[in-house]
Order: sequence, then structure tokens, then C-alpha cells
Amino acid sequence: MTIAECVDSVVGQIEQAGFDEVVLVGHSLAGVVIPDVAARLGARRVRRIILLACNVPLDGKSVVSTLKPPIRLFARMNVDRLPVWMARWMFCNGMTEEQRNDSLRLLVPESLSIVHEPVDRSRMPAEVPRTWILTFRDHVLPIRDQRRFIANLGGVGEVVELDSCHNAMTSEPAELASILLRREPLYRHRSGVQ
Repeated sequence: MTIAECVDSVVGQIEQAGFDEVVLVGHSLAGVVIPDVAARLGARRVRRIILLACNVPLDGKSVVSTLKPPIRLFARMNVDRLPVWMARWMFCNGMTEEQRNDSLRLLVPESLSIVHEPVDRSRMPAEVPRTWILTFRDHVLPIRDQRRFIANLGGVGEVVELDSCHNAMTSEPAELASILLRREPLYRHRSGVQ
């Protein structure tokens, strides 16, 4: 699987749904996909980009260039599924036992070609507002790494702090939903009244 194939899939779903305007929300590895989706759709259609604890390598570099041991070792060995103990530590800290069990049950093999592919954000529209949701208890992307990725992305006008692990959509779903809805209401009348 390539970044371009992921972009084609996301854009295809947006087109099939008939959305004229969208808010692009990405998590984790979506940091290498969302910029290209925004480039394909263009600034007229993308109201905002919101990135939740995403990996954003320097332009021209790959995700694997940003990884630290032992995660980098697994990526370089092309291990497509993390051991459960490692996934639990990386993604599930701060979760209830039920949330952890649900998260670990959903683990599937991943295509590792994406983490080795260099990124190109040169066509990402500069005028689209960008928000970053900074996860404080993230074992995958510590705060200092997320701040580096914010700088790599550039143009981030707002950083929102969330006391969460990496998988905030599982550990803090209500707070995450509230953050998203405060930035971009789901429904907007053509008159501009919400």
C-alpha cells in the first residue's frame, strides 16, 4: 500500500458521499496522508485540517526516519504487527481495562511500505487552517516529538492540549468529540447561521 493509494481511498469516499466541504481529521500515520488529501481537494473544499498526535516527518523524509528504538527495529524488520505487550504499552496507557481489551482486539497487520515512503507536502494548500491536538500521556509520540512534527508541518495556528494516551478516540472519546465540535460545528446553514 502506498500513500497515494490511501489518498485515493479517502478522496474517493469523500466524493462518493457528495461532500462539497470537509474538515480533515487525522490520527497517527494519517499525518502522511491528510496533507495530500488536502492538496487533492483544494483549499475551497477543505475548511480545516485537524491532526491528532500525527507523525509528520520532514518533507522528503519517511516516517521510519522519525522512529526510535524499539519501534524503528520492528519497522525496519518489516514486522507488520506489534506484539500485544508492546501495543498495550504504546497505545493503551490510561485506558480502562475494557477500553484496553477493545483496542487490543482491533489490532490488525499494517502495510509497512507507508512508513518507508518519503513524504511530499509541497502541494498542501497553505491557506487551510491547521489545528494540532497534543496528547500529553502519549507513549508513541511524546510531547517533544509532537512539537517537532508541528514544526515540520508548519502553519499550525492552534495547539489544543488533551490529557490522553495516543489513542484518544478510545481513552477520551467525549473530550475529543468536544474539541472537534468546538472547532468545526457539524452543520452549517448556507446563510452562515449555525
